[in-house]
Amino acid sequence: MGVVCGRHHLMRRFREDRPADICFARGTFNAHPYVMGAMYEFLTRLDTEDMLARYRNLDEIWNTRAEQLNERLRAASLNVQVANLSSIWTVFYPRPSRYNWMLQYYLRAQGLALSWVGTGRLIFSLNYSDSDFAQVAERFVAAAAQMEHEGWWWSCDKLTNKAIRRRVLRETLRARGNASSDQSAPPEAGTAALGNKA
Repeated sequence: MGVVCGRHHLMRRFREDRPADICFARGTFNAHPYVMGAMYEFLTRLDTEDMLARYRNLDEIWNTRAEQLNERLRAASLNVQVANLSSIWTVFYPRPSRYNWMLQYYLRAQGLALSWVGTGRLIFSLNYSDSDFAQVAERFVAAAAQMEHEGWWWSCDKLTNKAIRRRVLRETLRARGNASSDQSAPPEAGTAALGNKA
């Protein structure tokens, strides 16, 4: 939830000399009673000892977990690491590889889903226990190890991120050129070509 607040004269939605020019504030469920009620309950609950205890040492807990996972990944020589801001984690890759994006499918096969497909982001609930997280780490390492075992993280000295981007661009342009030339060909030519291949 976001709140915009300030002194009364700054928060006015119109000018005295032009009262018809109203500044409309827009947003999803703006000032909706359910949203405001839910946020009031949330903010009130934050002041309880139970919730304060849950947030205490939160960064230290999640930083330790991230470092433990990174250490396991380094020890197994896997091409993946994580960086975190508390319980929000980003996956990154120390060595260039064209197929890094496939990790999300290996994670899925291990029962882990990224928060948004293709982003390399994991968002953990704050109620994860150490044993809950140990299971996540085990599955993460298993997914990365399987990807490595199946050869998707091969590398060579000439493989750089820049070289990968250039190659993907060339392939994309070539595919676009082929697609446009296929569309401009008369149907008979396409049929004849298919017939010759058969």
